[in-house]
Amino acid sequence: MLKAIGLQIRLNREQISADTPRRNSKVKLKAIQFRSDKKLKQSVGYIKTKQMKRVKHSAKLSEIEIDMRLKEYFSDHQIMQRSDFQGITGMVRSTAMIHIRRLRQEGKLQNIGIPSQPIYVPTPRFYGKFRDYQPVK
Repeated sequence: MLKAIGLQIRLNREQISADTPRRNSKVKLKAIQFRSDKKLKQSVGYIKTKQMKRVKHSAKLSEIEIDMRLKEYFSDHQIMQRSDFQGITGMVRSTAMIHIRRLRQEGKLQNIGIPSQPIYVPTPRFYGKFRDYQPVK
């Protein structure tokens, strides 16, 4: 046992006599335990913790507010990624993905990228894009 740091190794063995074959395979590891000793705990010191003041939650926006922000965004930009949507709406990643999926199901957004690297564009008739608008692929 290494008492200074509290490490203890235990071995398990079978009875061995002078004529026992392969004696080295009769000793096996039983357990390794670590129990910090008082001096080690005191040398590390005490840890002070305090509660976080504010946990980041997603902004509560209505579907109309999201549509207005997207219309403004797409007036200056041709494409949008999830991180852009997060910046526009102030939502965390998971909530942003929920809304993007909803917008895709409603036919307002279209993914012109690949599933693992999506690039979203507005579909014609939405967010200031006219019927003859064709997204660049």
